[in-house]
Order: sequence, then structure tokens, then C-alpha cells
Amino acid sequence: MLVIADERTDILEIFTPLASALAAGNAQAFLGDFDRNMPGYDDLSNWVVALVDEYEITSSVDFLESKGEDIQLEWSMRLRSRIPGAKSDDRKQVLTVRVSRKKKVVSLQPLTFFKP
Repeated sequence: MLVIADERTDILEIFTPLASALAAGNAQAFLGDFDRNMPGYDDLSNWVVALVDEYEITSSVDFLESKGEDIQLEWSMRLRSRIPGAKSDDRKQVLTVRVSRKKKVVSLQPLTFFKP
């Protein structure tokens, strides 16, 4: 059980700051832990920049499990439009990620979770 707790802690040490970066409106801090060569990085980058420009974001992430190299996270976001009176959007989804030994995110699915 201790191994699972350590794994959970290690993974959340990578992803909790990413959720915090979104909440702080800091797209560059969020994207800094992603490998620029990962599939879909350019789309992710464009979408995250648009999200932080268009919305005030509340974001949280929780570790669910790991299966080999794949890590399952539950990510939640509340997007509140910066336009007065516009609707907010609540999102929650299980994301599958992979992290390199250098602790860079090398895969994230589905990327569209971060699409504005």
C-alpha cells in the first residue's frame, strides 16, 4: 500500500502545479511541463492560451490509477467566462497521461478536454 501512496504523491507533484497554473491563468507555467514533441502539443498550447485568455478557471486533478506507463487522472475544471453574464462551463473527465523519466508529460488523452 505504501508503494501506491508514494506513486500517487509523485504523480500529483507533477500535475497539481499544472492545475494551479491554469487557475492562476498562467498558460506558460502549465505548458512548461509538457514535451513540445508530444503528439498534439501545438493544439494543446493554442487551446490552453485561449482558455486562460477567455476564462477564469478553477482546476483540480486527482490520481486514479496507473497501468504500466499509462496514468489515469480525474481532472475537473470550472470555466467562468470573462464576459459578464455569460454561462460557465463545468468539465470533469478521466485523462490518460504518460510522463517521461525527466518528469515531462509526453502524452495526454483526450487533448480536447482543454479545448475552449
